[in-house]
Amino acid sequence: MEHWQPDFIAELHLFPTEVSGRKNPIINGYRPSFDMGVPGMWNDALMEMVGMDRIDPGGSATVRVAMVFPDFQVGRLHPGFTFDLHDVNKHIGRGEILEVLNPMMCCQPR
Repeated sequence: MEHWQPDFIAELHLFPTEVSGRKNPIINGYRPSFDMGVPGMWNDALMEMVGMDRIDPGGSATVRVAMVFPDFQVGRLHPGFTFDLHDVNKHIGRGEILEVLNPMMCCQPR
């Protein structure tokens, strides 16, 4: 994936198909919606897996994430911050930020 800079690195866990998860794996370039804890707002983002090219339902991976609209997360993110992952209206996984790469998004944990 060229011409984009990741905003953070996270550990992502997809739910198994039997527990509301996707039926198919996700691949590099997948653009899900991230629920970052702001009521009524989901953010789209691009993802790139570290050391792999797909995550199967029920699987986990470290991912680089580039928010499509990073301004909505200014001063909010820190290692340990958790978020939910959605595919349309389906809750398909959870993630935890390992490292914030974009300094404008970084804050101190509460």
